[in-house]
Amino acid sequence: MWKTINTVTIGGNLVRDMEIRHTANGYAVGSFTVAVNYSKKVSDHKYEDEAHFFDVSLFGKYAEVLASSMKKGTQVVVQGAIKQDRWEKNGIKNSKVSIAASTVMINSSSQGGGGQYQQPAEPSYSPAMAAVDMSEMPKQEDFDDENLPF
Repeated sequence: MWKTINTVTIGGNLVRDMEIRHTANGYAVGSFTVAVNYSKKVSDHKYEDEAHFFDVSLFGKYAEVLASSMKKGTQVVVQGAIKQDRWEKNGIKNSKVSIAASTVMINSSSQGGGGQYQQPAEPSYSPAMAAVDMSEMPKQEDFDDENLPF
């Protein structure tokens, strides 16, 4: 039987410090926004950057552990699931799509460190993603969509 897939990975910069709130029973909820640049081709050999902003939620002890490191401008890679919140206000239906993070990796070089990601021991860990170095990631301008067969 077919199962649905809900996995997303983004890498970018925090646009503000992570905010921590606590539920009534003391469970930590961290929220932050990641800016991701998207380069689109506007003419031959000319690309234009377009910023996309993604709201992210981080839960539990993981949010508390990362709170002091999640400052505006920090480079992060976030892995998680897409979620859609729906609500009604004054008879108008609203919705918002965001990311529920399962893993957040911080590029410590964006905070003056040695360029390695800091990966807390919880909640999930992917060795393949821990090896990612933002400086080695391909740039979108290196990709020419003219070569696609469709």
